[in-house]
Amino acid sequence: MFNRLEEIKELRKTRKLVAEKELNRLEKDYQFENRNEKIAQRMGNIKSKINQLEKDLENLTDLENKFKKKYETDPF
Repeated sequence: MFNRLEEIKELRKTRKLVAEKELNRLEKDYQFENRNEKIAQRMGNIKSKINQLEKDLENLTDLENKFKKKYETDPF
């Protein structure tokens, strides 16, 4: 179970990094292009995605800590 949680956490971290890189790229495009509304909308969507991934990581960390605490007190 812990391995699966770690895999999920790593996947979320990877997705978050990819989203952050995409956001940085779009911010550069936004600065140099004619401030296209579409780019601004995509940036907002990616920021929302990053926030959701951060929440997912926090929830997974909390869940992992609960499992560890339970396992330490009652290892089956």
